[in-house]
Amino acid sequence: MCRQVFDALAYALAELDDPLIDELVIASVTPAPSAARVLVTLVPSREGIDLE
Repeated sequence: MCRQVFDALAYALAELDDPLIDELVIASVTPAPSAARVLVTLVPSREGIDLE
């Protein structure tokens, strides 16, 4: 299930026209606390990105 969420979210985020989202990558998708909900972790794709 988490892999399917990862793939769908990666596709959806790629379609957005948002410069901040373009600078982030999905680091992980994990069950939280069960597979009924997931925790998605995004991280900067490179150093020096202003996330404000």
